[in-house]
Amino acid sequence: MGPFALAVGAASAVLAAALAGLDATPAAAAVAAGVPTVLPLHVVLADTAGAARLHTLPDGRQLKAEVLSIGGCVSSPLVSGTPRGSSASAYTVLRQNSGPPCVLVNGTAAEVPTFVGVQAIRVWTNGFRFTGGLRVEDIDASTRSASQAAAGWREAATVLGRGAGQLVRPTLHVAADALVAVHDAAVAGSTLAAAGWPGYGDQLLRAVSYASWRRVENLGEADAALGATDVQFLGAIDDLLILYALSQPTLDDPGAATAALVSGLSLSAGCQCASGRPSTRSVAVPVDDGGEDPGRCSVVSVTVNAFVCDFQGTTWCETVASRTYVATSALAADGTVACERRGATIQRPVSPFTPVKNWGSMPS
Repeated sequence: MGPFALAVGAASAVLAAALAGLDATPAAAAVAAGVPTVLPLHVVLADTAGAARLHTLPDGRQLKAEVLSIGGCVSSPLVSGTPRGSSASAYTVLRQNSGPPCVLVNGTAAEVPTFVGVQAIRVWTNGFRFTGGLRVEDIDASTRSASQAAAGWREAATVLGRGAGQLVRPTLHVAADALVAVHDAAVAGSTLAAAGWPGYGDQLLRAVSYASWRRVENLGEADAALGATDVQFLGAIDDLLILYALSQPTLDDPGAATAALVSGLSLSAGCQCASGRPSTRSVAVPVDDGGEDPGRCSVVSVTVNAFVCDFQGTTWCETVASRTYVATSALAADGTVACERRGATIQRPVSPFTPVKNWGSMPS
């Protein structure tokens, strides 16, 4: 390819961003805007601003949260006296103390372990969608010898989202040395309906459960990461369910209480935004020359329709990392310039921003 060819990957991404109307801003000017909001769920659940448990973020977005006890699985997510479960922590404690009603069921049409009776936390938003994630940890088992492992309780958890009514399944990642594993599972349609999501029927998904049959242990906080999964939503959501259950009860104490920990919910940074007027500009794009001259760019003219933060806008944008290339010399005879790469951020439209007025009273 000639000197005006676009580099595959980095260069085409720059041009694609421009053509999509995403305006690059120097990273130093948007550091604060690019920091995700981490919201401890117990803060929302403890909010006394009405029965709906409404919480308003510093940027003005609003969320609601509720605790759900479904299928006879008695639940009470609370803070605890332990450091990671304290009110000052970003973690929220998930607890159950009813045993068998919380155990995954294999007798559904899905023919895989199915969440039916669960402890759940639901979080939903007022007129916006977001990407982000959380961490569920301390998914463990009652301490037993390997020969007695089948007699003790073992925990399981999963997370599911939806955006504009469509189900969104997150990625679940566990560490290589973890004592948990990701498995095929399902959630009963009746459970989703009880959580406020009717009409979906039984849904296949991925879940994390305690998997080791050699080391069978009720993990302390120092080892909680061995029973952890990192949950990430790549698709934007406006409604979230965290489901906690048991994969098996304790035979000699069926009602034994168990607990797991949920980190703060990370919501990608962003702003209320609007599309600016189309404008034509020159953009420096790295030349595809096999990497022998990475400091050269061609200059192309593109029309962009950039999204910018606008407090009257009807779109929600997320601030994401990008890059830009800046010309550092005059145009050479071959139509290229010397250039350098710089970090930048762009405002990427995620969803309409249509909050309902009087969705709930403001927190005191």
